[in-house]
Amino acid sequence: ASPSFHPIHPLLKEIKKKAKVILYYVIFRSYNIQLIIPHLFSFNQIIYIKFSFYLPQSSR
Repeated sequence: ASPSFHPIHPLLKEIKKKAKVILYYVIFRSYNIQLIIPHLFSFNQIIYIKFSFYLPQSSR
């Protein structure tokens, strides 16, 4: 295992990509709240699931 490798690193890359999408969602919220809210909930569920997979591995 190389010291430069971190199990969570790929997840952080994904979060950075998703964060930009969320920024667009926040901007569009003023235009169509009912369309955006379900996306935010499903996104939160995805993040929770991914963290539940990654965090136990990083604590080993």
